[in-house]
Amino acid sequence: MKADAVFEVAAENRALREALEARGLSVADVMDPLPDAVIEHRRLEEITEWVFAWERLGGTRQAMTAAGYKYPPVEPDFDLDNDWLLFERWVRGRPVRWNYIRIFGPLPAPAALDEAALPAELERVRRRLAARGVCLELAPRLPPATLYAWLRDTLPGMHFEYLASGTRLHLDGCTGNCGQCFQRPWCDTAAAGTEE
Repeated sequence: MKADAVFEVAAENRALREALEARGLSVADVMDPLPDAVIEHRRLEEITEWVFAWERLGGTRQAMTAAGYKYPPVEPDFDLDNDWLLFERWVRGRPVRWNYIRIFGPLPAPAALDEAALPAELERVRRRLAARGVCLELAPRLPPATLYAWLRDTLPGMHFEYLASGTRLHLDGCTGNCGQCFQRPWCDTAAAGTEE
């Protein structure tokens, strides 16, 4: 593709992004950056078409599906119900992700929790996460203090997508690098890997 054509496509992409942003819609919430301007242009056109169709058809999934708009052009392309939830929240200008600390506040400092309070605080965090479809599934023998320290370090920077009813996100704390994992002393998978 010639440089002039690439420049023209990039300018069109900016215009499409700006048109969506003028509606209060951040493309970054539903589309990952793309290195190729032409592919990005196709995605932006598709997203824009969906926004116009949403407005034209009365803003319901039922109407959109009946008109042939079945698979929302959102990323991550998770599953149909979650994709619709993400699209509907986004197109209505609602947040598409949530953060535990912003909603529930920071976790108390470990020094503020005695031996009896730590399990209760962990259970409270588990219940709050589970109510939003997030399950904690770390190594079963992980000491409560280690789990709590991981949660205090991890939750402030973690942004979860809103999940459709019945969908679960499993947090296992696993990075895939058993040798450097904080769970290694209590993890059966890591132990099996070191025996080989």
